[in-house]
Amino acid sequence: MLDYTKYCLKDFMSDPYFRAWVKNNTTDADNFWEKWIAEHPEKKDDVLKARELLQGIWTTFDEIDDAEIEHRIEVIKHQLNPIVATPSRSFSWFDNRYWSIAAAVVLLVGAVFLWRHNTPSTHSAVHQQLITQDKTVSLVEQKNTTNQPLLLHLPDGSSVSLTPQSQISYPDDIGKSTERRVYLTGEAFFDIKRNPDRPFMVLAHDIVTRVLGTSLWVKSYEDASEVSVSVKTGKVSVYPRRLNNSEASNWDATNGVLLVPNQEAKYIRVENRLIKTLVEHPVIVNTEIVKKQAVFDEAPLAEVFQSLEKAYGIQIVYDEETFKNCYITVKIYDEPLLETLQLLCKIINATSEIVDGQIVITGKGC
Repeated sequence: MLDYTKYCLKDFMSDPYFRAWVKNNTTDADNFWEKWIAEHPEKKDDVLKARELLQGIWTTFDEIDDAEIEHRIEVIKHQLNPIVATPSRSFSWFDNRYWSIAAAVVLLVGAVFLWRHNTPSTHSAVHQQLITQDKTVSLVEQKNTTNQPLLLHLPDGSSVSLTPQSQISYPDDIGKSTERRVYLTGEAFFDIKRNPDRPFMVLAHDIVTRVLGTSLWVKSYEDASEVSVSVKTGKVSVYPRRLNNSEASNWDATNGVLLVPNQEAKYIRVENRLIKTLVEHPVIVNTEIVKKQAVFDEAPLAEVFQSLEKAYGIQIVYDEETFKNCYITVKIYDEPLLETLQLLCKIINATSEIVDGQIVITGKGC
């Protein structure tokens, strides 16, 4: 049993058991929390406030579809100090979007007061060359000079959350261009409106990211040693720029990589090398899988790995023959994917590593 006496308001809002009580209001949960509050009256205000906030959040977002909620949450949670959840009472892979919305509400309200800023260009030399060579007569330049994320709505229907001191430039007719190009210095989250006839391209110093309709993070600071692209939804192609050539159209497609959700591309500038890996904290992309199967009882290892693959959209590579005699009895708790794999590897006496955006399991078997 968790020590709820150490919880503060945000911890209650993050706890799966507490959220389930607020949302489902079951008799068992009611009895538990009523008894607990009676035994710990000093925590009553935090419990009631957390319940009130969660109820208000779910009511507020009733008319917004899941895709829009996920986008708004993703824009926000990468910018603010994260709510650190205390270990959960029971381990579940269920959708974690509800506690994230709590953090989102603050910024969604604050975003109303944010304004667009047209500022003089501060692009690096290479970046400025790329912009100069764009055939568009007029470019719109916007820089976030605030200390909060700046949400921009582009003419083509796409949106961009620009981190503080980051800057983008784009054609004023981007919605009509054959290729919708955006130039980025800094870091931003893009939610691209799908249009197969007009691919969207994010040019960020040494790489270009080509998408049709997806959501992704691009990080490209002028003085950083690497440029990175990570995918939230959809698929994107990432290409490096050919050496000694700053033309906007001269990208090395032969050395590009294809990314899917939970994968990330990193361009190492010194080595002129593009690598594919996983994001630091993979998130569940298929909640239906984990709702159906979060507990395994003497299950074949292959079955456990298959569920993980479907839940996270990440391929797990291993020798089925080597591990065919491995059977797992485990409850999948609300732990990060990589920590879950470490636990499984201890059980089966194996090791795991990330190779080319996949998880590779090696060992002698059970």
